[in-house]
Amino acid sequence: ATEEAEEQQISLRRDAWKRLKEADGVVIPGGFGQRALEGMINAINYSRTTKKPFLGVCLGMQLAVIEYARSVLGRKHAGSTEFDKHLTQEEQVVIFMPEGDAKKMGGTMRLGVRKTKLRKDSIMQNLYGAKVIEERH
Repeated sequence: ATEEAEEQQISLRRDAWKRLKEADGVVIPGGFGQRALEGMINAINYSRTTKKPFLGVCLGMQLAVIEYARSVLGRKHAGSTEFDKHLTQEEQVVIFMPEGDAKKMGGTMRLGVRKTKLRKDSIMQNLYGAKVIEERH
């Protein structure tokens, strides 16, 4: 990249950050692929830490989980197996659902509830008071 192109990118990021700070709230919609994930995670962090209203839809909610795991829980490399299949168990805070198809995106979303087995003595098991729950995640 040329120096001029790099300066343009810096200017675009600065303008985007300014617009983010001026917004009344932040919506991170669904999407596919890895483009701009870290920028969206930065926007989510800004929303959470400044208490700016935030709505994460699909990928946006997944990124909110990743941001929280990194920033609040201290899991610096937290991520999704959809984007990194080599994450350790501790780093996996979002998993790619087994019925999904990473090669055929769009129109393949799972609808309805899913049976989820909760880890014994986990916070979630204690909150739900059950070993297995059925919810739409």
